[in-house]
Amino acid sequence: MEEYIRDLYHDELRDGFLVTFDRKKVWNVELNLVREFDRICKKYDLTYFMSYGTLLGAVRHQGFIPWDDDIDLMMPRPDYDRLKKVIVGELPPYYFFQDLYTDKRFVLGMSKLRDSRTSAIQYPEVKDIHQGIFIDIDALDATSDGSPEEEEILAMQGEIWATVYNPEGILEGIRQGAKSYLPTEELLALVQLPREERMRQFEAIAAERYGSSRMVNMLVSAICGNSVSMERQWFDKLIELPFESFHLPAPAAYDEILRRAYGDYHQFVQGVSSHENLLFSADIPYTECLEKIDFP
Repeated sequence: MEEYIRDLYHDELRDGFLVTFDRKKVWNVELNLVREFDRICKKYDLTYFMSYGTLLGAVRHQGFIPWDDDIDLMMPRPDYDRLKKVIVGELPPYYFFQDLYTDKRFVLGMSKLRDSRTSAIQYPEVKDIHQGIFIDIDALDATSDGSPEEEEILAMQGEIWATVYNPEGILEGIRQGAKSYLPTEELLALVQLPREERMRQFEAIAAERYGSSRMVNMLVSAICGNSVSMERQWFDKLIELPFESFHLPAPAAYDEILRRAYGDYHQFVQGVSSHENLLFSADIPYTECLEKIDFP
C-alpha cells in the first residue's frame, strides 16, 4: 500500500485537534482507494468530484477535516451508471465495489469502494456484509425545484425508494389505507419483485429524469430531507483542488455549494465523525474482526 499521508506513523495536531496515527492510517487506506477509483474514471472518461465534508476539507484544510474519517465522491448520474458496468472487472482482488447488486445486505441509495484487508465494523452482529474501510460514491440526480409538479414527482420517487428500503412499511401503509401518490396496485406489484429489480426501477427513473430540473442532489437525501439541493449549473465546470498529497476534482462553484450546505463554512465547528461508532482497523481484515467480536 502506498503512503499518501505525511508523517503517517506519528500523531499530529491539526487545527487544534489531535490526529492520531491510527486515524492517519485509515485516511491512507482511503486515499489508496481514491487513487484506484481515479485511475478507473480516467480510463473510461468518467466525471467525478469531491462532495460534502471532503469538499469542505479540501477548501478549508487542503485535505481531511481533522476530526473526520471518510471520503465522499459524487458523479453525475450517467457517469455513475457507466461506472457500475465497468468497475468490478477493473479492481484488484482485495478491493470490493459494494452496492445492492454486489452485496444483498447493503441497502443504501449509493455505493462504496472497500478494502477487504481492513475493517470498518458498523454491524458486528451481521457476518455476511462487507465491512472494510471505504470511500462513498454518490450519484448526482435531478431533484425538485419546489414546483408542485416536481414535488409530486419526488414524492413518487420516494415511494419507489421505500419499496426498496422498507417494503414492510409500504405494505403496512396500504393495509391502513394511507394515501399514496402511486396507485396501490403498482406499489404492490413493485414489492413483489426481487429487491434488485426494485432498485433498478428506482435508478432507471433517476436516469431518465437526469437534467430535467435546475436543482440536483443525492436523490435519497432529497427524498429523506437530509440535505439541501443545489443549482445544477454549479456543477457544470470542474477544477482541481489540493487534498493531502493529491489534487482532486471539485466544482468550480464550490463556494456557492459550501455556503448553501454549511453557511459560513470558514468557521471551525469541531465535532465528531458520523462514523464514530465504527470499529476501524487499517491492519486487520473485517472477516477476522467479525470472527473475534463477541456479540451477544
